[in-house]
Amino acid sequence: MNSKLGNTKALVLGLTLALGASASGLAIAQTDMAGSINSEQPVADTWITTQVKSELATTDGVKSMDISVTTVNGVVELTGTQESRVAVDKAIAVAKSTKGVSRVDSSGLKIVAATATKDVAGNGSDQPVADTWITTQVKSELATTDGVKSMDISVTTVNGVVELTGTQESRVAVDKAIAVAKSTKGVSRVDASGLKIVAATPTKDVAGNGSDQPVADTWITTQVKSELATTDGVKSMDISVTTVNGVVELTGKQESRMAVEKAITVAKNTKGVSRVDSSGLKIVGMMPRDVDGSDSDQPVTDTWITTKVKADLAATEGVKSMDISVTTVNGMVELTGKQDSRMAADKAVAVAKSIKGVRSVDSSGLSVPHMTAMDYDGEHSDQPLADTWITTKVKTELATTEGVKSSDISVSTLNGVVTLIGVLDSKVAVDKATAVTRSVKGVHSVDAAGLKVR
Repeated sequence: MNSKLGNTKALVLGLTLALGASASGLAIAQTDMAGSINSEQPVADTWITTQVKSELATTDGVKSMDISVTTVNGVVELTGTQESRVAVDKAIAVAKSTKGVSRVDSSGLKIVAATATKDVAGNGSDQPVADTWITTQVKSELATTDGVKSMDISVTTVNGVVELTGTQESRVAVDKAIAVAKSTKGVSRVDASGLKIVAATPTKDVAGNGSDQPVADTWITTQVKSELATTDGVKSMDISVTTVNGVVELTGKQESRMAVEKAITVAKNTKGVSRVDSSGLKIVGMMPRDVDGSDSDQPVTDTWITTKVKADLAATEGVKSMDISVTTVNGMVELTGKQDSRMAADKAVAVAKSIKGVRSVDSSGLSVPHMTAMDYDGEHSDQPLADTWITTKVKTELATTEGVKSSDISVSTLNGVVTLIGVLDSKVAVDKATAVTRSVKGVHSVDAAGLKVR
């Protein structure tokens, strides 16, 4: 007896250890979930599952809601039902084409035989129609019914009784859905008690166009998601959007403050949104153990460098950070876009060079469209200098001129004519300011009539 008890305990202990090791192995996610092109690491099973589901949802002819997807060590298992061999083959092809998939097991993906006991719809038969067939037929009809949002309705059938649950935007849509279900062969009764009308429904159209009625929360959520998906720099797949009474809640994560602010702006600009709650939208930069690499021997990642450069540009006076695109590959930063002056472009380059982990900065794609001179100070060029540059240069020179309080002088330039306005302590100071301005390259004349002595 003691011997058997001891063997049992040993068996339980062995199984526990084996299961623990298996679980810990499955929990190891890759640093880059999608297994980037430049990595030989396997793609995480979780990412594969999500990607396959996403692709199935947009594949024409495939009923993705009827397919369950699981992935273990790169092997994707598809289970569920589809209505045709074509749909099954499409689903398998989608799974096989997903990065990181080593094999697809579709043995559990069945073709729904349109299963009345003698024929699909029970035509020519007195036998009852199968519940599975009824559910499929109702879903199919709802999908082609004008004015009904079939994706927002769940259909189940038990012993010929069809239950509809979900939401629609109007009583007309609900009634249409019920009528479709009732008209389906084999249906004995329809329970639509769980099919609700979205409260915030406009009376004329969903988006509120041509109507003073509030926009439906469902529409707002859909619109925000759609706009986020096309917003550059925002990872929309990492943001969850919900709307209640016009208040949009954004939760999830982004890799930079800029991405978060873009997402918030998109939501705020959507029609019908009264407020945006982004308290649950966190910044999770892909960075080394220590944010700026201090006290750490770990290399700084390209993603972190890009995020840091963008953040510092946003805080740099005189630089229009929203007009600069930043990319980093192996520590080499590329700046593209435009700035209003060479000074701003140079500041942007200096900011990038100062970031830890940056090996070089390529700013050949950062243009200064308003600067017609070849270089910063106009040397080696007969072209006129931009008024913006002249104004900046005059201000800089005045700031370093002894006896002149540059903070008391307003400087503006139009077609090379500089206007000085303000109040100084003496005529000497006024003359100095005027002389300094005249000495700046590109200045045609100086109007100092507005520069007074106290």
